[in-house]
Amino acid sequence: MCTSVIEERKGFVKTGQRRLGIAEPRSATVIATEPTHLLRLAQHGVEGLLMDRPEIATGIIRVLTGYVRSLNQRLTIAQVASK
Repeated sequence: MCTSVIEERKGFVKTGQRRLGIAEPRSATVIATEPTHLLRLAQHGVEGLLMDRPEIATGIIRVLTGYVRSLNQRLTIAQVASK
């Protein structure tokens, strides 16, 4: 198994929101390096919440769009650096 540190975060961190509504294996694993409090949401509960509160779905879309933008920037930087 190949292990790479992609990112280190401190303080309040949101993770796993990319798994919402996706019935595929996860693409990464998060490892806590210090004592951590976690909140786990069941898929069916999240789906109901998103139906009742569309503003939450909008917020998730904003977060995911930010991830895509950030990854695109990192990819562009890596491509320029490799030339």
